[in-house]
Amino acid sequence: MRIHTNRWELYETPIREALKAEQAAGRIAGHVTFKQLTRHRSRSHMAAYEIQLEAGERDRGRRAGNSGSYGAMRPEHDGYAATFDEWGWLLAAIYEIDPDLVVGAPAQPIYAGRADFHARTGFTYHPDLVAILADPAGDPYPVKQGRDLTGQRSRGRATVDAVRSYWPHKVAPRTPEWARAFRAGEVF
Repeated sequence: MRIHTNRWELYETPIREALKAEQAAGRIAGHVTFKQLTRHRSRSHMAAYEIQLEAGERDRGRRAGNSGSYGAMRPEHDGYAATFDEWGWLLAAIYEIDPDLVVGAPAQPIYAGRADFHARTGFTYHPDLVAILADPAGDPYPVKQGRDLTGQRSRGRATVDAVRSYWPHKVAPRTPEWARAFRAGEVF
């Protein structure tokens, strides 16, 4: 994953410290390391970083990593992939350092800043998720099930309905208690 930043203070050290802080909080497994963390030039920003995470053990439902060039790798030699939640916690920590950070290509970003990141992830990694869910209005991104605009089956979060999903352990209706456990690293 490539990130683009205009903050000079966002060097490798704060990114490494963000990973260590999330590991200390229990949100990222202790055996997850940087497979790659290198600085690159960026045409649109002051700097870019290529970040790849890998895990040393197969836990939390991990799969074999993917090189991006040759498909699935041999996990016994190349390690396992970091989970989606581990990436989410790391990106949320990095967005605390630089809220204007762009993930992906700047022309077509995956996340175009902290607000976009939290909106696209349904506030799952937002520091105030417990307070957001405690609001009488409830979860702004309840569970959705059905078909999306292209006709494909869709499971995830949306702003329209709160129908229980086929994957209740992943997209079950969220409560403040769930958010506290999730922030503490007790729910995966």
